[in-house]
Amino acid sequence: MSQRPQCLLDRRSCLPLDAFRVPRELHGLMPIVQAWGAVAGEEERYRLADAAEADETLLAELERVPKLWTAKAAEAFEEWSDRETLTDSYEMAKFYFTFLLLDELSITLPSHQSDPIAALVSDLRKTKGVAAGPRRMFAARHLAERGPEARAALDALRTALDDPLPEVRAWVCVALAFIQGDVEPYRSAIRQLLAEQDHPEIARMYIESALEELDRPPDERAIRRLLGAAITNDLETIAKLVRMVDVNRPDSQDNRTALDLAIGNDHPEAVALLLQGGADPNQRDRFGDQTALHQAAHRRRGGPIIELLLKHGADPGLKDKKGRTPLDVAREEARKANIRLLEAVTGTKPDQA
Repeated sequence: MSQRPQCLLDRRSCLPLDAFRVPRELHGLMPIVQAWGAVAGEEERYRLADAAEADETLLAELERVPKLWTAKAAEAFEEWSDRETLTDSYEMAKFYFTFLLLDELSITLPSHQSDPIAALVSDLRKTKGVAAGPRRMFAARHLAERGPEARAALDALRTALDDPLPEVRAWVCVALAFIQGDVEPYRSAIRQLLAEQDHPEIARMYIESALEELDRPPDERAIRRLLGAAITNDLETIAKLVRMVDVNRPDSQDNRTALDLAIGNDHPEAVALLLQGGADPNQRDRFGDQTALHQAAHRRRGGPIIELLLKHGADPGLKDKKGRTPLDVAREEARKANIRLLEAVTGTKPDQA
């Protein structure tokens, strides 16, 4: 077996984990976390990612994590993160940064929550942990996006009208307005929140965005929901919305399409549904520069997405503003699998770089 790259970690990252501080359900992950959990910052994480990609044996070790990420392990980590923070727990920090490394390598942990509404209600009720407040707010926001489909969350949302954080209450109002179809009382409630003068600046910003959401046209809300589904690989929602909206319409705030976001988050399943729903693989990105194929060529695990794009008519000969084809991008990033795919489709030989 290849030697794990401990030499790339600084001294803090090589300290041993205390098994007594790690939930029993996560002990099977501890050897991997000990070896790969760089707590020294982004630079070390990128170096570890490069080391893993350069050695199939090392990469295979990290690819074991999703198999070890059982429902019990996920639940144990959730409860653990409610009790401890990254700054207070070296063990928690090691696990957290290992998960960041997995994300850098496009290794996705399986989701064990089959009911998305129940998962959001669970987040809405969280009161412990440093991230509890933001999680409650984003839970209310995602419930608002689902509108009448989220009727099962009504009781939890009504209880959350008394949440201690004004930004949570604001987004709870939005969710209730869209679920019940009665906007005006909740618009008044959010305006009353804004009239209060003692909110922190960040809370006021979220309250203002909640008020703006109430005034957003339904078709634009549907596009934003499609974008969110592309990020999270919510295939059920994507399949429903591609029949209702212009799938190539970009978000009004940052000008990105659902296809851009599905590629950027390494979700080939979402990419497939979007392409089947009419997504244009040759549409340029928000800067009028690269196509979807350029974006996929850049990704560490772009192969499956490249194949999907080519199958649906992506043109490998299109160039970006720097005059680069997708193959040029893959070569610059040294993405060997992507290079092989694009060389095969373009008839380019390796010595023609």
